Amino acid sequence: MHMSNGTIGKGPPANNPAPISTPSVDDPKTPDVSDQPKADHSDQHAKQTSKQTGRIPQDLAHDPSIALRKAKLSKSVDQLKTPSKAQLDEINKAIQDGKKEDAIKLAIKYYHIDTSPAAEVRYKPAKQGEAIEQGTSKAPGFEKIDTATKMENGKLVIEIGDESFNFNGKSSPAWLGSAIYHESFHAKNHFNPNEKPIMRPDTTPDQAGKPKMSQEEIFQEVEAYARELSAVGKLGLSSDEVQAVQRRQNQLKGMLTRENMEDVNQMISGRKDWPHMY
Repeated sequence: MHMSNGTIGKGPPANNPAPISTPSVDDPKTPDVSDQPKADHSDQHAKQTSKQTGRIPQDLAHDPSIALRKAKLSKSVDQLKTPSKAQLDEINKAIQDGKKEDAIKLAIKYYHIDTSPAAEVRYKPAKQGEAIEQGTSKAPGFEKIDTATKMENGKLVIEIGDESFNFNGKSSPAWLGSAIYHESFHAKNHFNPNEKPIMRPDTTPDQAGKPKMSQEEIFQEVEAYARELSAVGKLGLSSDEVQAVQRRQNQLKGMLTRENMEDVNQMISGRKDWPHMY
């Protein structure tokens, strides 16, 4: 979950573990064009005509910028991995034993989650008597979520709250991995001070009980949940866990203005690209 005061998200840190980043994926080399067959003379006019109106497929196939784009997409999609049963059991045991810092490290390692934009990924213990809130925004009907990404002393920090280790009262490595994956998406995409807002601002006055989140912050949450939902297979989320993510996304989407909701609905339906999905 992401907030304008420098916090994004879904007590005092213990041990302050350093983030475990995923191994880099080498960009594929640009294909060698030296062995490509040469077109005969009858093709020359057609190729020249094509080049006047646009680039021909052969040019695009060997364009280095296209190869780099494909490599970027491949890395973004493929870096996440489903842990083996033994690895999932190891994460689960750490959760059940109350070793939550260890569980976070193991989840980052075994799911291959790239948390490198964050200086630190740490466990945030719950505080007694804390009000129901979403990030820093208090609102009725929203479950308490301490998991967040925030700027702290000029550095990005991901905090994982207690609600991210268990689902419906049962320890869940997939739920933990999904929460970390969500926050890593925020860390990579939503802290650029030079980036222009994507959503139109809501100029209506705040109402009693309305979460104090801007339209941009709400959108960033909706987008991060979309990223989670795009990776449910590799994360191994159960059908109930998927429904919980969708419910959170829909709750936030419902707080968008009509204009902004129309844009988001186009993104969810695939008629419009998400700005940061890759």
